[in-house]
Amino acid sequence: MKTDYKFWYITRDDNGFIIKAGIRYYEGDITTENEKDLRTLENRLVTRYRRLAKLRTEIYTTAELGQIKDDDELRVFINGELKKDKTRTPVNEQKETSLSVLRNLTIK
Repeated sequence: MKTDYKFWYITRDDNGFIIKAGIRYYEGDITTENEKDLRTLENRLVTRYRRLAKLRTEIYTTAELGQIKDDDELRVFINGELKKDKTRTPVNEQKETSLSVLRNLTIK
């Protein structure tokens, strides 16, 4: 099983710094299932990552986050949190803990 997350909400102060962030963690796997193609209305096998269960919701504040201003910095922080949990494997897109590498990945 793989673990991923989604931003639930982000609260910022007047200067744009994140003061609170709600993150939802999920568990899922890459599976192949029969899905209906909405363009052709035919069934076909599709292999993709599917979320199977919501694990937990975490609320992070400036006490944990420090001075984070943009979403990429928040992603690096959360990716680091995922990396600490040795019992779970993050999805490939959420493994990067270097801000400069992460920004280069999102520009492409």
